[in-house]
Amino acid sequence: MQHATMSFCSRASAGPAARRPVCLLFVLLSAWATNGAAEQAPKTVLLLYGEATTLPGATALDEEIRTQLPAAAGPIHFYTEHLDAAWFPNPAVQRGIADVLRRKYKGRKIDLVIAAAPGALQFALGHRAVLFGGAPVVFVSLRPPGAVSPVPADITGTWFSVDWQANLDLILRLQPDTKRVAVVYGTSAFDRNETGKIRDAFVAYRGRLELIELTDLPFADLLKKVAALPDRTVILFYVLLRDGAGANHVPTHALAAIARATRVAVYGVSDTFIGHGIVGGHVLSFRGHGRQAAALAARVLRGESPGPAGAGDLDLNVATFDAHELKRWGISETRLRRHALAQQALALSLRFERLVAETSTTLAATPLDDVETAVHTALGRIVEELRCDRASLFEFTDDRRVERVGFSIDAAGVVPLPTTMQTDRYPWTLGTLRRGDLVRFRSPEDLPDDAATDRATFQELGTRSLVCVPLEVGHVIVGGISLATVRAEREWPDALIPRLRLLGDIFANSLVRRRASHAIWESEVRFRLAADTAPVMMWMSGVDGGCTYCNHTWLEFTGRPVEEELGNGWAAGVHPDDRKSCLDRYQRALDAREPFTMEYRLRRRDGAYRWLLDHGVPRFTRDGAFSGYVGGCTDVTETKVAHAAWLESLALHSAIFGSLYGHVAALDKDGVVVAVNTSWTEFAAGGWNTPRPPVGANYLEACERAGHVGAGAMAHAIRAVLDGARPQPTLEYAARSGAEERWFEMTVEPFERLEGGAIVLHVDITRRRRAEAEAQRQRDELAHALRASTLGALAGSLAHEINQPLAAIAANAQAARLVLTGGTADQGELRETLADIAADAKRAAQVIRRLRALFRKEPSEYKPADVNALIMEVMMLLRSELEAKGIGVHLALAKDLPRVLGDAIQLQQVVLNVLLNAAEAVADRSTGQALLSVETAEHHPGTVEISVRDSGPGVKDVDLERIFEPFVTTKITGLGMGLSISRSIVQAHGGRMWATRTDPHGLTVHIELSHEENGPEAR
Repeated sequence: MQHATMSFCSRASAGPAARRPVCLLFVLLSAWATNGAAEQAPKTVLLLYGEATTLPGATALDEEIRTQLPAAAGPIHFYTEHLDAAWFPNPAVQRGIADVLRRKYKGRKIDLVIAAAPGALQFALGHRAVLFGGAPVVFVSLRPPGAVSPVPADITGTWFSVDWQANLDLILRLQPDTKRVAVVYGTSAFDRNETGKIRDAFVAYRGRLELIELTDLPFADLLKKVAALPDRTVILFYVLLRDGAGANHVPTHALAAIARATRVAVYGVSDTFIGHGIVGGHVLSFRGHGRQAAALAARVLRGESPGPAGAGDLDLNVATFDAHELKRWGISETRLRRHALAQQALALSLRFERLVAETSTTLAATPLDDVETAVHTALGRIVEELRCDRASLFEFTDDRRVERVGFSIDAAGVVPLPTTMQTDRYPWTLGTLRRGDLVRFRSPEDLPDDAATDRATFQELGTRSLVCVPLEVGHVIVGGISLATVRAEREWPDALIPRLRLLGDIFANSLVRRRASHAIWESEVRFRLAADTAPVMMWMSGVDGGCTYCNHTWLEFTGRPVEEELGNGWAAGVHPDDRKSCLDRYQRALDAREPFTMEYRLRRRDGAYRWLLDHGVPRFTRDGAFSGYVGGCTDVTETKVAHAAWLESLALHSAIFGSLYGHVAALDKDGVVVAVNTSWTEFAAGGWNTPRPPVGANYLEACERAGHVGAGAMAHAIRAVLDGARPQPTLEYAARSGAEERWFEMTVEPFERLEGGAIVLHVDITRRRRAEAEAQRQRDELAHALRASTLGALAGSLAHEINQPLAAIAANAQAARLVLTGGTADQGELRETLADIAADAKRAAQVIRRLRALFRKEPSEYKPADVNALIMEVMMLLRSELEAKGIGVHLALAKDLPRVLGDAIQLQQVVLNVLLNAAEAVADRSTGQALLSVETAEHHPGTVEISVRDSGPGVKDVDLERIFEPFVTTKITGLGMGLSISRSIVQAHGGRMWATRTDPHGLTVHIELSHEENGPEAR
């Protein structure tokens, strides 16, 4: 097409592989190394024939497919199977054939199945998923009745059909006095598949032609019938594979026998019958359908979608005659003049078919370097054979502004097209082609109104008529092929279009091959450039394992020429101690066709041996054939040195870790144990009831399985650290193994590394716990002794506290006795007296109860306690003592204070000691009025504070902490243990005790205790 655009110039572009990192060079090398072999890998095609290839039609199909398909699609490996469906119609036989084929082709890859004849098509559709792995199917088959295609949408092929009416018209034109037509066909399913069409065709000739059906007869009887046919009768032979007696026949043999036996003219419906006794007929061209099927098969093998079955079928039925038979039956050739146009069409068709075949064969066999010359030659043949002025082949490019005409051949005397063109001068034409539509006109005036720009361009270039079809590759329009005239207008018949499309497919295949070859060349250039600049020592080997390629980095490393490295020469540089193991490992991989990785020392150009890590992978062609290895080496000497140092460091760290005191484990971020020390492992083997999971186990899950309170607390502490919380307080717990009990302290700290984790430490604190228990016992003894001493010092005051209610009881009892003896007892007064006696008795009992509680020596018992109530009970004990010394007390007790958890007796002892110390500090009145102040408050959330303030002389700042030390006292008779024991009691309750100076003089002692829910038992 002289006005369209094309370009066959290379558009070199660095593909993605050229821009990938060095780590992908192996992939690039493998792809490049297999491209050449994959280009030549043959496709596997199964030819499935419904009948025997001894039948002339099947033979013609087979010859054309075997010739045309390799020419159009490259190397083909053919398998051939025959079903002989007409001769062996038993379904059991066909099932047996299917079973044989299933075993025969199991594990073999079939790229395409070509099914010829209805039986083969039906068989392929029914069994392709099981027998042929769902391979695509292309068919050549008789068109079934009806307009709907009986095959799935993903199946393509070519239908052939008998034009019965055209044959009857032909008979009447050649022998117009014919009254009867005897149609001969056999009894097989294939023989009978046109019965309905035959009868339908005769309906139009009712009253003019009589139909005689010669079927269901033994062959001998059939010969008698045809011999006895009356005058003005002709025979129309369809096909005869099996006669009425069940005997099998070759149709051409049966036809020849019929022609010899009859005395009337015989016509036929297949071009394979010419020469076997028929005058002629409007016949099928099996060779033409074979070529058409081969073209469809080539497109399928290239990955294209040719469209639905029959979409591109050509009408290949033409009137064909045997001159010898015409003469025999006295049919004048002048009667054939009416078929002159048909003969011309046939001649054109034959020339085109021959041109298609020759072009396909030539381009398929042409070396890739000579494709351009071959395309020019082929276009010249098209101009010559089709008698047009110009044939052009063009390919679309990415630049839509200016295009270049790639291939264009002109007839003698025709001015060539310009080599460049402006695409904006052909907007309608190029847009139509890019949509995949045909462009055709007898004259530019025939173009539509929206093609005005195109029309003006065509007229300027002198184009009188034109036809152009798009080229499609893989559902993409890549260009077009066009024919044009400049000296006269010309019609472009519909029959030419599908033939032109066939030519386009052939040229498109050549373009694809040429483009693929150029892409391979570019890929090789890019590979070698990338390989030679890569810091990896790359190599390739052939099928025998010998080296065939080393990149520049390899040669720079060894300092040797490439010739010395090829074959097994590279092994000369391997260290003598490594050479045998290296070659043995390579040979094992080569024998197994498997990847390998190995390390060995190779001599560098300076003579030093360096450790290399060599990784190789096998290469395979598309059909699975082994083609060698590709691999790469990396210098890992520094890595190995670093690895050795790391191993040494790891051993040192392991030794240090293993010698750590206690049971130590390192956990990863999920709680899985990654390392433990020796003590951990030894303890885990002792049968203790606390979890010590081994390396690889999940500590959290082990704690959950343990199921006791201590294990749950462990899991909570570990999870808190793993989740990024602050390290948890230490956790103490008891573990048992049989009758033995041991105490441990668990600490969890973050594992300071990028991956995160935790370090868990369990320290045996059994001796410490026993020492603490003994200290507690002694502290309790001392506290009890201190209480007894304190109460002894208060004996006078306490006696007074008891004597007061007892004296009141005695006085009230005397008063009651007097009332009763007087005889005038007032009942109300008597009741009041008795109530006073009871109250005083209760008061005395309370004093005694408090004294007994303070004197009692019992284990500590932690219960919720009211701080204000404890203080008031102590004040009741000290009331007389304080009054006797003239000491005033101010109470400021906060309301609604939360309870504290503790031992009430011990807490009362603390308050008692502090109040007595304060009373002694103000007893001399050296600072004025003797006054004590007791306050309670909740200054901080979760705690209750007791403050005892005195107005005494106080202590120095430096002594504020010393007064809580044992044996530190300011009293002549004191031991200095009161405040020390009091502080230890408070600390045992999870609280704290301290002192502050009071302005202008005096001392304040503070006692802070935790709420009930935060007390020591809660923790």
